Amino acid sequence: MSTPERRQPQVRRARIVAVVGVVTVTLYAACAAVHALVLNPLAAVPGRTLSEIVVHIESSHDALGTWTTLAVLVGGVLIALTLLAITWLSAAPRPSHVAAWFLGMLAAGSPASFIASVGPAAAVADAYGVSGDDASPSGLALHLASTVAFLALVGVLVHDARRTGPVGLGRGTASAAG
Repeated sequence: MSTPERRQPQVRRARIVAVVGVVTVTLYAACAAVHALVLNPLAAVPGRTLSEIVVHIESSHDALGTWTTLAVLVGGVLIALTLLAITWLSAAPRPSHVAAWFLGMLAAGSPASFIASVGPAAAVADAYGVSGDDASPSGLALHLASTVAFLALVGVLVHDARRTGPVGLGRGTASAAG
């Protein structure tokens, strides 16, 4: 079996990992948007509907910040799509590297979710005189998912390093001998 034929299963696995990664990052972004724009405002102002909250915020000459929130979160999806394209166009992508990229994206989802929710939280806090903190437990779920992704990323990197050896030590190369 020639080298390209041997790489086909690896390429196929890497592409599957990339597709799953894009879907997961997109779902995370969607959940973060629902948290910031729907669940958190509703939890911060119990007894009010979302439209009542939005009308009150707008009557205070403020805005929920929907477009800014979505722009931050869509940015992550666009990066994920770029990683998918890189994986698809690479001659021999390693599934563990592709998994590490997407686990890193999910780990970075926690700060991205925080940044995306600052505007809506501040608008609700200013309009209603409440804290801008997360009022909905969905924020905790997002942060926990990012923490799990970070721990999985560390696991993938350690496993890969043990399997292939540490990067940058020149193990078995001419430069290490000389």
